[in-house]
Amino acid sequence: MSFWWCLAHGRVEGGPDDAGCANMDRLGPYETREQAAGALDRARARTAEQDARDEAEDDWGTKGRQAPETRSPGTSDGRPR
Repeated sequence: MSFWWCLAHGRVEGGPDDAGCANMDRLGPYETREQAAGALDRARARTAEQDARDEAEDDWGTKGRQAPETRSPGTSDGRPR
């Protein structure tokens, strides 16, 4: 049996008598009702982690950090010497 977290209704859906909302309105499927109930918290945590990685990537060249070398060393236009 599968369970989902319904974003439209803010509750767990699933079970033999529960048709549930459209897939676009829910997270899952999950194996247990408890996993489905924690879906929104996990999604928020993963979003925060990805936002932190994106911010770190956007910080290249600032705060004393240097971007990886993308040109050939020695000339300003990247052509070999």
